[in-house]
Amino acid sequence: MTDMKHLKFPEGGLKRKIFNMAILIVVSAIVCFAILGVILLGAVLRLANETGQNQIAAIKASSQKSMMSFTEERLKQIVFLSTDRCNGEFWTMRHDFNALAEQVEDVFANSDKYREVPVALPDKNNGGKYALQLMSANEEALKDADAMRMAEKLANLAPLMEKIISDNSDSVMDCLIALPNGLTLMMDVMSDRKFSKDGALRTYDPRTREWYKGALEKGSIYFTEAVHSYFYDLSEVAFGVPVYVDGKPVAVLEGAIRLDSLQKFVSEVEYADDGFSVLISRDGQIVYSPRTSGELAMDHMLSGDIRDTENEELKKLVDQALSSKVGFTELCMDGEEFYASYAPVETVDWTQIMFVSKSTLEKPTESLLEKIDEVNSDTLGGYEKSFVRSCVVTLIIMLFLILCAGLAALSISGRIINPINVMTENVRRISGNNLDFKMEDIYRTGDEIEVLAKAFTELLEKTEGYIEKLVDVTAEKERFQTEIDVAKRIQADMIPGNFPLFPDRSEFDLYGVLVPAAEVSGDCYDVFMIDDDHLCLVMVDVAGKGVPASMFMAIVRYSIQGRSRLVLSLPSEILKDINNLLCDHYQAEMAATAWVGILTVSTGEFRCVSAGHEEPVLISPRGDCRFVGMEHGSVLALKPGAEYTDTAFTMEKGSSLFIYTDGVTMAKNINGEPYGKERMLSLLSTCHGADPEALIERVLSDVNEFTKEVMKDDDLTMMTITING
Repeated sequence: MTDMKHLKFPEGGLKRKIFNMAILIVVSAIVCFAILGVILLGAVLRLANETGQNQIAAIKASSQKSMMSFTEERLKQIVFLSTDRCNGEFWTMRHDFNALAEQVEDVFANSDKYREVPVALPDKNNGGKYALQLMSANEEALKDADAMRMAEKLANLAPLMEKIISDNSDSVMDCLIALPNGLTLMMDVMSDRKFSKDGALRTYDPRTREWYKGALEKGSIYFTEAVHSYFYDLSEVAFGVPVYVDGKPVAVLEGAIRLDSLQKFVSEVEYADDGFSVLISRDGQIVYSPRTSGELAMDHMLSGDIRDTENEELKKLVDQALSSKVGFTELCMDGEEFYASYAPVETVDWTQIMFVSKSTLEKPTESLLEKIDEVNSDTLGGYEKSFVRSCVVTLIIMLFLILCAGLAALSISGRIINPINVMTENVRRISGNNLDFKMEDIYRTGDEIEVLAKAFTELLEKTEGYIEKLVDVTAEKERFQTEIDVAKRIQADMIPGNFPLFPDRSEFDLYGVLVPAAEVSGDCYDVFMIDDDHLCLVMVDVAGKGVPASMFMAIVRYSIQGRSRLVLSLPSEILKDINNLLCDHYQAEMAATAWVGILTVSTGEFRCVSAGHEEPVLISPRGDCRFVGMEHGSVLALKPGAEYTDTAFTMEKGSSLFIYTDGVTMAKNINGEPYGKERMLSLLSTCHGADPEALIERVLSDVNEFTKEVMKDDDLTMMTITING
């Protein structure tokens, strides 16, 4: 492409042609055709100006359309994933309390099978501890002997009630069983808040509460609006679960979800620098909003209805969000234009709305338009100078040679005007998305017309390049970030993390942790029961980081898990089969170290095998630490037909086994020194008697203290199993 700044008019320009023509052509022809040429050049100049404006309008329309499409899909996806988390929180509560309801129903239906467990009134000394308390609506309720006996039988469910709260302590505050006569069994950690300022025990009548009445009216689980807690001085969403025996209501269960835990989910959802989300209840309450002023300011008493606003666009948006599925719209709010996307929190008939400033998303387009306008202005300035210069030269030559003009001007003028006519017609066709203007032979006149045609060609080629670059960059950025986010969520779901993994097995205790060096990791660990007496532990370290290493890690992990569960085998046989499988079917140049161990729970016998992996550390109950000597086999996916050798030992009660990847021992400090096996072994020798989680936390803390601010270049993965004594 020719640079416009370096274009020069050739020696044989219009000035020379008009001079030659004036010698042969009559005065009348010179005047006529010269005037015609000036008129046509003026038309081209006007068309060039109009074309520049049309280009800007076309680019703006195309950019806005692309931006709207990307923004709508992205916002819908983000708000849907966020509401799915809220729904999951409510679904967990529903599942736990339905399980409790089945137990309550069994107590009423088979009361003779349950012993009576005394239940005390609230005690201030139990503040901060889980305690089952008996609350009543009045003194008469406490004197009801039948109801009191049933309450004492229901007290057998105290461990289950405590587990429901403790397993969900970040969000659930209490667990209640309310009886029709006004007695309530209450499990929480706030016994000291059941007293008034003068120290008297407060009464509590569940029959007046919205969750109690709503559950009985609905006949199934009922969620209230967000309200201020009766006891706890914070906002909550309460729900009731009715219990029936032979068609008769015998009790209503209550649970309360902390509103701030739901608000945390919503506050974590962001898009762009100034994007934010709000949570609105089915009655129009703003349950959460990060704004402290304006039309979306949050009412902390939860008493207002956002639909009472005078902003009709905002009112229409809230109505649509509460009655629709996932949607997207535009609106003006607080004097600013916004894009808004919404999705329902179906469990409680709420909705979440995400807002993004329209001006923020349009900044790239405005910047591009300013650059194009600058190019157009420079180009049109050159056109105007060329036009004025041509007019002056033509006028001087006409005055000088007017007496020498002749009929020869008729034949010469055609060659001058034809390229201008063709160019004018081609310029007229430029509109909308049609930016096609090509250099043709007719424009190659060797004068100002050729310069003008080249300038048009360059301008339109640059414009098309700007549009393509804007669309490609925007699409690639969105696609890449979405893939990374999805990969992180998938990998987090793959790694066991909800400890204890086997709460019904008291013979052993275990814990594991993975700290990735990149957004997605190439390490993993896995723990699963092969059968009732055999526990399998797996650790894999893929050479590399990022998405490819994460995908290869998933293949190795699930291949080992599937092979282990197929038939009980020696660890060496499992790795041998997996290595051959990877060598035969996985052609990518990747490899992984692996360690597989199988514990016979009843005897403590442990068999393990290593495919190039670090040796684990065995910690005795007396504090002795040693590396488990193992034969290092070939890393996986590297050598077809490789053989592996098992190592067997017995874990006595109270002993622990610490398994890790080389990311722990190879972590470096600011001087480039590795953490090392010696330092790790020395630390582990002080950890005997510690539970697996505390042991791993001490190692992780020591590694972080050693490396300080140095960025880790490898994943840290650790797992510990302890045989309980």
